[in-house]
Amino acid sequence: MAGGLALGEPPARFPDPGDGVSGIVVLPADPDREAGGFLDPEGLEVHLSPDDDPSVELGYPAGAWFQPPPGHYRIWLQGGWRMTPFAGLISYSGAGSMRAMAAIGEAGRVRLPEDLAADPDLELHLLHAGSYLEAGFLRWELSIRRPVSEVGDGVLLPVGKAVGALWDPERKRYVALSRPFLVRGHGTVEVPLAQPGGGAFLVAELQRDTPAETASDLGARMAVRQGDGERPADLQVQTTDKVFAFWYGLTPGPADLRGETVQDVLLSTKLDLRAGRITDIHADLRHRPDLDVQLSLPAFLWDGGLALEVRELPAGEVLEHRALERTVGRVYRFERTHPTRLEVELQTALGPYSSEVDLSSGEDGFLLLKLQVIKLKGIAELFASGPGPAHSGYFDGFRRRSREEPAAR
Repeated sequence: MAGGLALGEPPARFPDPGDGVSGIVVLPADPDREAGGFLDPEGLEVHLSPDDDPSVELGYPAGAWFQPPPGHYRIWLQGGWRMTPFAGLISYSGAGSMRAMAAIGEAGRVRLPEDLAADPDLELHLLHAGSYLEAGFLRWELSIRRPVSEVGDGVLLPVGKAVGALWDPERKRYVALSRPFLVRGHGTVEVPLAQPGGGAFLVAELQRDTPAETASDLGARMAVRQGDGERPADLQVQTTDKVFAFWYGLTPGPADLRGETVQDVLLSTKLDLRAGRITDIHADLRHRPDLDVQLSLPAFLWDGGLALEVRELPAGEVLEHRALERTVGRVYRFERTHPTRLEVELQTALGPYSSEVDLSSGEDGFLLLKLQVIKLKGIAELFASGPGPAHSGYFDGFRRRSREEPAAR
C-alpha cells in the first residue's frame, strides 16, 4: 500500500475485525504530521476505483471493516467538505485483514453549467491539478468521473487547482475542456468548459515507465512541435505514475508531440490536429536508453589524454563530455541518454575519431571504437580515412623516398 495511506501497528481507534474476518478498514488522519492523531470517521466514505478501470467507483463507510472484490485499487476518503488530496494504491487479495490511515483535508464542490448538465449521454471528468507531493514523496492521481445526471449540486474535489472535461462515451472523445480553475473549501464552483472553436485542443495522458518517488524525479517537459516552432504545455500535472499535459488553441494540422522526464522519454508521436476538435492521446513514456562505449586503441594514443563526447544528431548538441582515465578494456556508460541518432567522438592528441549509433528504438546501445595503426611502405601521398564515413585513420612506419629511389611494390 502506498500513496498517502500508511500501514503500521493498529492504534486503539481501529476496530477489531473479529476472529477469522477478512477485510479492510481505513481511518482519517490529521494532515498535519506534527499534530498526528486520528479524526472522527463519521460521515466519511472510503472510495475504491480499480487501477485498470477508473470508470468504476466503489464506496464503503470509513472506520468500519469492508471486503471489496480482490484487485488493485486507487483509494481515497471523502465526505461533507473533506477529502484526501490524492489517491493511494492498494492491492487486496481477499484474504487477511488490512488496516490503513489516510490524511484528509478541506474540499469544495464542482458542478456543471445548467445547459450542459441536461445531456444524459455525457460524462464529467475531473482531475485534481494541484500538488501530489507529500513530505517530498509523490502520490497517485485523483480523478473523478461521473455521468452528468449524477453531478447535481456538485462533485467533491480537494481544494486547489483542477481541470475538467466533458466526455462522449459513444463517440469516445472529449467534446469540451476547461482551462485550470480553483476549487475553494466549503464552496461550489462551476467548471468553465469551452470548445476549441477554429483551433485545436490537446489532452495527453502519459504513463511513466519508471514511477517517480520523490520531488527530484520530477522535471517533465512536454511540447508540441509544428513546423519550426515548439510550444510547451499550457498545463502539466505530475503524479507517481503519470504525466498529464494540456494545450489550448493549437494550430490545426500535422504536429509532433515530444515529452521527457528525468528518467523517461516519449518516443516521437505524430499528430493530426483538427479544427474544432479535442485530440486525446494516451502514450507510454519509456526509460531513457543507456549507451555503452568500449575502446580498443593503440597504447601511444593514451599519452596525450583522451575524452569522449556524445552529441545528438542532426543538430550536434553536446549531451555529455567526459575526460577518460587510462583503463584498458573499460566500458564507458552514458546513462539516460536521448533515444535518437547520436554521434560519439573520441578526442585525441592526433585528432578526433567519431562514429554514429542509432538509439531511436529506445533500446540500450553498445558501440566499439576500434582504432588501428596502419603501416605504409613507399610514398604516403594520400591519407585515406578509415572504415565508415566519419572515421579517421592513424598512420605509422612510413618513410620518405628520394626521386631516384624506386617505389616499393
